[in-house]
Amino acid sequence: MKKCKKVVFYSYVNSGNRGCEAILKSTYDILGLGKDQNETLIFTDDVEGDTKCGIDKYGKLFSIPYIYNHQFKPLTSVFPRFLRKLKIDKNALWKYKYNRYASEFTSDTLALSTGGDIYCYDDSDWLTYLNNLALKKGAKTVLWGCSIEKSRITDFVKEDLKKYSLITVRESITLNNLKEMGITDNVKMFPDPAFKLKPETADIFEWGKMGKVLGINISSHIIKDQKVYKEFIRFVNHVLETTEYSVLLIPHVFWEDEDDLKMLSDFSKELTLKDKVYLVDRAYSSQELKYIISKCTMYMGARTHSVIAAYSMFVPTVALSYSIKSRGIARDIFGDEKNYTLKISNQTTFDELWDSFQFLEKNQGQIKQYLENELPKYIEKIDSEKEVIEKLFGGKYEK
Repeated sequence: MKKCKKVVFYSYVNSGNRGCEAILKSTYDILGLGKDQNETLIFTDDVEGDTKCGIDKYGKLFSIPYIYNHQFKPLTSVFPRFLRKLKIDKNALWKYKYNRYASEFTSDTLALSTGGDIYCYDDSDWLTYLNNLALKKGAKTVLWGCSIEKSRITDFVKEDLKKYSLITVRESITLNNLKEMGITDNVKMFPDPAFKLKPETADIFEWGKMGKVLGINISSHIIKDQKVYKEFIRFVNHVLETTEYSVLLIPHVFWEDEDDLKMLSDFSKELTLKDKVYLVDRAYSSQELKYIISKCTMYMGARTHSVIAAYSMFVPTVALSYSIKSRGIARDIFGDEKNYTLKISNQTTFDELWDSFQFLEKNQGQIKQYLENELPKYIEKIDSEKEVIEKLFGGKYEK
């Protein structure tokens, strides 16, 4: 059997989501990929942004057209959109975006789908198209570090998932969901690759003068209602006014239509005691953000990969949960997600947020010690992932 000579990150999207960046960079190290840019190919719809984040150092960037919602941009996408909308060719848009690089999938290619929870969104048929395209070309396809809600596993998705050469799930809820749907033969479980991400120093504040620090990340995924937004403001102001804690607001996604930095900047203007409020005010890399999060005494975060950064730096954390992934990861680390996740909905109250803070404050020493003792063993499981990939090709990577 031919060895793997090429790795293609085909569903990476871009580093505007620092979770996507963290997965790619960690995966590169986990699989021991070489520095020859022809060995690793990365499909991205933001070459400029990825270059700024240093993604070009991890492989050759292949530009994928970015399709603007509710706009006829780019103009060349109008006809394939038309064909898809009229159901003349449901794959017309995906052919337009990806067929230009179809020849990159060959029998010695590892095709990695790294989006994590991308099957949890309404429009996942592009993944099915790419899985089939790569397989037809003889590539090995791997759905890498995924989480999938059971309700999303339709008959169509089920057949698609069964076709993957390998699926690695990152938490046990997804593993059980797949088992219940009869998808077992091609499934393995490993922690999320980003647990292995190496932090990089970013001394943007005088950390020693900040005292105790509560790190907070919120996003439009969890706050969709003005009432809940006001509950968060009330909660953070209460922390500022009644405790020793400073508050550090940390963005983790910088997409134009989903910008944590803009949301947190607006949020900071609603807070009292401005001398105790700190905002990470520019788009630092995933490694730098991991270092910044490590400086927090405690952390409450919505973005899953910001929470992963906190866990892996042994910071007592509550995940502000909106999906299966944060619940599953917390359950696998602590044995139970209760107290370690807080499901955010339109009914979330100040009292719930304050109770979560108090749980962390009361138990922070015990939680930190538990993470320091248990996380290294949990993360160590990732080290055998490379061997599982190598077995797909009957051997090891050719360098």
